[in-house]
Amino acid sequence: MKTQLISVDDLGYKKHNRSYSQRYRMHQHKKDTDPIARDYYRQLAWFEHDILAWFERLTDHHKERVLRYKASSTHIKYQEIDFIATSELGFSFVS
Repeated sequence: MKTQLISVDDLGYKKHNRSYSQRYRMHQHKKDTDPIARDYYRQLAWFEHDILAWFERLTDHHKERVLRYKASSTHIKYQEIDFIATSELGFSFVS
């Protein structure tokens, strides 16, 4: 399999995220959460969303922004790239 860019709506990517989030929730089940850290990261996520929306308005962006590649002979990994701008010179990545 070649390394390729796929959409965030790809079924394999969604399945991978569901299984990862389920494992993460089971691992974090008995741990206490820090409300200050939780609120900080929530605000940080909103800030990132606003910045990316601003970039999308200013430039042409590439819709397929998940990199799918083989980590070993049988294991497939996914890496989400926050923003990919297109220009005459090619792609510019912001991760």
